[in-house]
Amino acid sequence: MTKLVKIILPLTDEFNLTDLDKNKGFVDAYLSDIDRPFLDSHLFLMYEWGDKKNIDIFYRFQEMKKFYNYRIIYIDKKPMIVYCFVIIDLSIKHLLDGGGVLDDKQRLRVLQFWQFTDSEINAEIIRGTMIIDYAKQDSVPLGDYLPTEEECLMEQIKGEVL
Repeated sequence: MTKLVKIILPLTDEFNLTDLDKNKGFVDAYLSDIDRPFLDSHLFLMYEWGDKKNIDIFYRFQEMKKFYNYRIIYIDKKPMIVYCFVIIDLSIKHLLDGGGVLDDKQRLRVLQFWQFTDSEINAEIIRGTMIIDYAKQDSVPLGDYLPTEEECLMEQIKGEVL
């Protein structure tokens, strides 16, 4: 998870630290999706899919005000669910654009969210030197290629003809 995601996530006021628990299937969080570049100003949370451990998150996320959608992708043949949330707050959008500055209230929210356990975030917020490498932003990984039903049928027909 990049530093910018670690700052933006607490500012959305929708998530808590337990949402990011690896035991609940959490994989990572992103600010872009290479398969859906038109979804700028969105936050993406990726979880392992197919286990009952994250079913509560599945229903809770869909009830959130900023929930946009979800999709299931396969990475290394493992199903993942990617939740997408709209970033509405202008101060967060300014951070995304590289021009935002955290006020004291926002800094405190970020520190409290991470419960002062993230040394990188703690140091920068306490020092007041939020240096964010905007070029170093991650995207939701590309999913495995899944053939369509028609492609599977065509391959089956080709095999029978040969």
